[in-house]
Amino acid sequence: MRFLFFISLLIACQLNAKVRILTFHYNLPELIEIQYKTLKKFSKEDFELIVFNDAPLEVLSNQIEETCKKFGILCVRYQQEWHHLNPLNATFISWCVDPNLYSHIGPIYSNHPSLRHCHVIQYALDLFGYNHNDLVALLDGDCFLSRPTSFKKLLGKKSIVGIKKEQGGYDYLWVVFTLFNPKKVLYIEDLKFDIDIIGNQIHDTGSHTYHYLQHPGVTYEKVIGYPSALYYHHTDIALKRKGFTPEEISLFRDLDSLKGFPWPITVELHMNNHFIHLGNSSFGLPGSQEKLIAVKKFVKTILLK
Repeated sequence: MRFLFFISLLIACQLNAKVRILTFHYNLPELIEIQYKTLKKFSKEDFELIVFNDAPLEVLSNQIEETCKKFGILCVRYQQEWHHLNPLNATFISWCVDPNLYSHIGPIYSNHPSLRHCHVIQYALDLFGYNHNDLVALLDGDCFLSRPTSFKKLLGKKSIVGIKKEQGGYDYLWVVFTLFNPKKVLYIEDLKFDIDIIGNQIHDTGSHTYHYLQHPGVTYEKVIGYPSALYYHHTDIALKRKGFTPEEISLFRDLDSLKGFPWPITVELHMNNHFIHLGNSSFGLPGSQEKLIAVKKFVKTILLK
């Protein structure tokens, strides 16, 4: 019955093709509202947002589902036992005992955050990504649109565009945001966002794309992002000259004013400042709650603009 439900759902979605945005939520259901409202405000194309619910606790899962219902968003539950049953786990875990490999993500186990992310992303691509007849985007649960954006213009004539992740002297497509056209992507079922080995290093979620992008004929662009802390020392006039809006400048000032933490409180600016990524929002690190308050204030101002 579950299989038939998804087949009928896929057929219905294909008949009314839109830019399909696949996002993945583990906690903080309030971020779903931010994603939905900013997409509605700033996307220049019709879109459909699909939330993959990977909450480890039922109370969080229920909150995610209720938030989706409130905004009419399709919510797909990833059952938690599937993480432990994934056939790729054994391969990934075996890498950890290889003395010739260095891991950037620490010891790997079936419930490791990076491995969980791989599982859910692949599930989403298999069901809702590879066979879609319009553009498809992967969007991290704590990343949202902050400026008017055309996804079609962003992709242009390329088949894939996404954030550039740099790690250990290598780079690959980062799952915080990657956009692709399933009708133009070559070897599409090889487009996976698993963890993988590059050189003699185990890299994070998305690192399999390093190998995928070696395929001849694949047209892509990797775009580097920057932390907001890079701009805190600039004057307002200088920031305005760099193209930042008054709302963005105000966000920088609010974040810079948060002192007494082990590190600067920062967000990441991606895709030429069109997306904001909170970063590490799932882990409750010092300053994360204060950062979220500042970001919510910023979102409120840009939605009212």
